[in-house]
Amino acid sequence: AKKLMAKANCKLREIAHQIGYQDEFYFSRIFKKHTGSSPTSYMKKRRIKMAAYGKETMGHLIPLHHVPYAAALHPKWTAYYYKQFSSDIPVHLSAYRYNANWEENLHTLSQAAPDIIFSLDSVSEEEKQRLNDITDVFYLPAQENWRDQFLRTAAYLNEEQEARHWLKAYQSLAHSAKDALKHVRHQRFLFVRVYKENMYIAHNNSIEDVFFGDLGFASAKPESFAPDEKISLEMLADCQADCIMLFTCKEPETLRYFQRIQQTGIWQNLRAVSNKRVFPISSDPWIEYSPSGHQRMIEQSVSIFSEDRPW
Repeated sequence: AKKLMAKANCKLREIAHQIGYQDEFYFSRIFKKHTGSSPTSYMKKRRIKMAAYGKETMGHLIPLHHVPYAAALHPKWTAYYYKQFSSDIPVHLSAYRYNANWEENLHTLSQAAPDIIFSLDSVSEEEKQRLNDITDVFYLPAQENWRDQFLRTAAYLNEEQEARHWLKAYQSLAHSAKDALKHVRHQRFLFVRVYKENMYIAHNNSIEDVFFGDLGFASAKPESFAPDEKISLEMLADCQADCIMLFTCKEPETLRYFQRIQQTGIWQNLRAVSNKRVFPISSDPWIEYSPSGHQRMIEQSVSIFSEDRPW
């Protein structure tokens, strides 16, 4: 019911019928009993014109059942949000290469006139000034842990109960996934990104916090390596990873380079390659530092290793 209420055009009677209640007034009483809020109040609160500036901020709003009025949407760069919410979000901001078109986005936001903008505080000073000129802005500390960011967002929206409920469900999901994947947790994993004619270690904050933290997988990354360090094939071989999680940018120069390295003896003799333990993954959701992204990371991990069919 809450998911349906977050959508722009749903009527109370339609929501009640969709979830199995023929009597909308009975549904309203049950809803208020469980949430402490009437459906009308709950929906009214979600009609505020919020703008999510950056996909991480959208990933904090969606678990609280707030679908923003404006957000970065693209079938490739924000595939999940585009598929799930594009028809419910009136104003689509550019999501090209992680807000590369920020000036265009600021112009669009200015025309949309939102009531509140949610943004990370890591945006440039010029962006901050322009955002502040449009409307009130709620800045999330970019260096803060995602759980603290989420609770901070919830407190601003007076949705602390909703956030605690979501975090409890997340912990339950992580616990169940950890148990389901115990057959692969003894293996050592390395996340690698291939871009242009280089390879990089790809252990970002989300991967460290969720994959190696909440799910308890073992890392093959040497402590001396930086999270986004450029590495050679020889360095990759020295890591002795049992499994490689591989990001490959789908553009011609990168694909040609990757085809070349696949023909080398060093690549073919990697433990993960020899044992067919190289798993291709996409940037969405693995680079999104947000509650929504992390939930989907866990779900994808279960999907990948339950089937266990590497490329």
